[in-house]
Amino acid sequence: MSRTIHLSNGIIVIQPSSSSIAHSLTITDGRVVGHNQPCPVDAKHIDLNSRCALPAFIDSHMHLLLSATGKGEIDLKECTSKQEFEHQLLQGYLHLVEGQWLVCSGWSESTLHQHPTIEWIPEEIHVPVICYKDDFHAALVNKVLVEELECDQLRLMPGGGSIDNGIVMEDALFEGVIPRIPPPNFHNQLRCLERAVAELHSQGITLVGSMEHLKDVESILSKLQNNRSIRVRVMCVDEPTEELIQRCNKIMQDDFLRITGFKSFLDGTLGSRSAKMYADWNDVAGNGVWAGHAAKNALDDWVERVSCAGFAPVLHAIGDEAVGLALCVIKDIDASLVPRIEHAQCISENDLHHLEGKWFGVQPLHQPSDSKIASRALGAGRSNELHNWRRMIDAGAKLSFGSDWPIAPPKPIKSMAIAISQGLSPAEALEASTYHGAKSLRCSSAGHLEIGAYGDVAILDKNPLTADWHNCTPSVTMTIQNGVIVYKKETQHE
Repeated sequence: MSRTIHLSNGIIVIQPSSSSIAHSLTITDGRVVGHNQPCPVDAKHIDLNSRCALPAFIDSHMHLLLSATGKGEIDLKECTSKQEFEHQLLQGYLHLVEGQWLVCSGWSESTLHQHPTIEWIPEEIHVPVICYKDDFHAALVNKVLVEELECDQLRLMPGGGSIDNGIVMEDALFEGVIPRIPPPNFHNQLRCLERAVAELHSQGITLVGSMEHLKDVESILSKLQNNRSIRVRVMCVDEPTEELIQRCNKIMQDDFLRITGFKSFLDGTLGSRSAKMYADWNDVAGNGVWAGHAAKNALDDWVERVSCAGFAPVLHAIGDEAVGLALCVIKDIDASLVPRIEHAQCISENDLHHLEGKWFGVQPLHQPSDSKIASRALGAGRSNELHNWRRMIDAGAKLSFGSDWPIAPPKPIKSMAIAISQGLSPAEALEASTYHGAKSLRCSSAGHLEIGAYGDVAILDKNPLTADWHNCTPSVTMTIQNGVIVYKKETQHE
């Protein structure tokens, strides 16, 4: 028996890249089968009532498992003092499950008005504590944990020089500390993931690009695939050994779960001043640090191994020197693999001519907070290069939007609004949130509603191509994934 859904009586954006429009859409068994046709007899009919339907949104860069289960239950983003910080930790410790670390996240120097130290973690807490900074590239740990860590080794790693003071960053954090954190209970993880997927659906998102370890893909995310709850394209953060690539290939043939790339870090972040810049920071000594394969002088070899295995090299590069290096190492990579540079927050004028045809995953939701520190960190001249997407598109770059969740929330409409306020057209912002998002994840059936495409639709109360974005942004009223309604706004009546 066919499973058919028919949408009509509204504006339907079929192809965001060309703004092609239809007035009805038919989806059967999860795929688009017709435009501007009568409603089939056996179809479920959705009256758009003058609303706008478009390809469901795509978040091309997030950390799904971390967002759902790994950032901890203790939120420190509202803490403005040492006293509030300590209080939150102690409250979390009271309810901690035996055998688990106390995991917290969200603090920032700008909110606390100072940098927390190891002395901020109360000594009454007798378990390891890790408190992630809001960018998740730095963390504060307690003395209990420092005593358990292999500090001699960490001190030699990028970001490990301050471990004795309880601060760990970059490679030292990602490779030396995080792998030691005890995993949460499997059923709790699955429950948290289901809540995260529901949040994504409420934002009109049906496809995400997620940075994950293969073991978590195999043990946890594969369960989402079994339930066909959301489409995930994974950028694997493990080392691309021959054995691991063979395991990745076994996960590549499913519409809901595939591994399409590998990710490497080249540098750190703007907030931590660890992004690698050509010139020194304006407010602190130094010009950032190399991280990952760039720090080990192994980047060329890594790119070759990843691309020869048929995967996309995905390079975290925030500082202008890191972006320059990323552009250099991917310049001869087969374009069909869709090599990507992630973040690219600062790009030197001297590197602009290399942007033509290159893919960049950018995060508009980082712009408001970064703009507050731009002048202090970069000075007036370089501040104009920060998050300058208009300049990138004019140079021929192809942009896909992501949130970097949990660094920022997965809110594509808010991302579009920020991008539009910074000089992009609504059509360009929509393309980066749909069609280009899919292309960047090597997913040709998503991001549009042509015949044969996934039946993944977001229904908005306003047409995003004609809306007055400066005064009233659109909102999601319904999300359809694989031809099934997965979200419906409570106030909406069909």
